[in-house]
Amino acid sequence: STSTNRPRPGAVKRGPSMSDIFISYKREEQATARKLANALESEGWTVWWDPKLRAGEHFDNVIEKALNEAKCFIVIWSQLSVNSEYVKAEATEASEQRKLVPIKIENVNLPFRFKRVHTASLLDWDGSKDASEFRKLVEDIAEIAGPAVPETKRKANKEKGKSSTQQKTRVQRTVEK
Repeated sequence: STSTNRPRPGAVKRGPSMSDIFISYKREEQATARKLANALESEGWTVWWDPKLRAGEHFDNVIEKALNEAKCFIVIWSQLSVNSEYVKAEATEASEQRKLVPIKIENVNLPFRFKRVHTASLLDWDGSKDASEFRKLVEDIAEIAGPAVPETKRKANKEKGKSSTQQKTRVQRTVEK
């Protein structure tokens, strides 16, 4: 979202068609979102964040699709995001889909709907993957998204899937002959 409460423009997702994690944040907290996305990707999850639209794409459709396809949804609560209608709407949708993992990066009064939801604290997080609060967040995400898959294993699984598809195609062609 921008400072005028308009949604973030667009969407470019890293990784395969479905991401493990969607991160919602206020545009002004982009540096923190980037730090979090990088840390989670280095754990082995795919992350959809910082959307950028191509000309002609409808950002609401792209964001909704990414949110619905993600296994886990992180909302970054800050002084700015608690006042963003778009961030709150995205978090509400994720909550209804039972995949919300809220975090605070500032000491804030949470929106009413989220006051009774346990919210992880990354108030003084410096980006370290060894920080106890980050390790707890990783555990919480794994409960929803499943364990992280290291990039090397993800690539091996992708190659294995390709060869399996190629084998099925060869078998099907043999049967057709």
